Amino acid sequence: MPINILMPALSPTMTEGRLSKWHKSEGDLVEAGDILAEIETDKATMEVEAVDEGILEKILIPDGSEGVKVNEVIAIITGEDEKTNNAIEVISTAESAAVKFELEKETELKNTSSEEIKNEGDLRKVDVRTTKPQTVREALRDAMAEEMRNDDRVFLMGEEVAEYEGAYKVSQGLLEEFGERRVIDTPITEHGFTGVGIGAAFLGLSPIVEFMTFNFAMQAMDQLINSAAKTNYMSGGQMGCPIVFRGPNGAAARVAAQHSQCFASWYAHIPGLKVVSPWSAGDAKGLLKSSIRDPNPIIFLENE
Repeated sequence: MPINILMPALSPTMTEGRLSKWHKSEGDLVEAGDILAEIETDKATMEVEAVDEGILEKILIPDGSEGVKVNEVIAIITGEDEKTNNAIEVISTAESAAVKFELEKETELKNTSSEEIKNEGDLRKVDVRTTKPQTVREALRDAMAEEMRNDDRVFLMGEEVAEYEGAYKVSQGLLEEFGERRVIDTPITEHGFTGVGIGAAFLGLSPIVEFMTFNFAMQAMDQLINSAAKTNYMSGGQMGCPIVFRGPNGAAARVAAQHSQCFASWYAHIPGLKVVSPWSAGDAKGLLKSSIRDPNPIIFLENE
């Protein structure tokens, strides 16, 4: 699988820099840790290292290029046994962001009598009497199902998400449609399966990790904070973590004190995490779909 080498950030506020020099040429064999190139700003210079072994297949940004955007693909590494052609598909930073953040329309409205769609940027008016009532549970399920149909990299894992269809029945029908390779029951070990999900995200998949309740996620805080949240920064933007951690959060009836805590404030204070807390079914579906497409780790808190 080709590996995109991205323009790293020298600091959290850096948006672009200069690619001053390549230390490797196209066709060179590289090992993990080899210095590929030097980048600089007006304040600092940094070496870009290979994150894996392979062949430097293509250099996309030449020596001396100014104004190279952070996270722009600057080169491609392929495995030694991989053969590529001239049609290597590279998605630019802007295009990638547009694909990941574009919100699809929330429901397919048919036979709408007073729908008015104007030019891009204008408001869309819809007769609400034609919309379909839906519970939050159904909206969450539909959001996951739609994204799993659209992208084979998306999968769901967690305790009782498959055979039992979720503790709160959010994953009803997903095992039947997508099979056990993409809807995965895990052991009761939050620390363990959270780490598995993060590892899968590092390798380019898009996991949805369900916690039966976010109270149990405290068992996995090391994984959430020190692995998922920090790796993008610590790798200089070269290793992202496109993952969604979702599940019930907050107070609920008859579940005792250990199941009635709200963790929104905790996670909101962690750099590198995005925190989402939807209220309505419409919010839940749209925000979950955009969270799955986001290249960053998302904490998606559903009302228990």
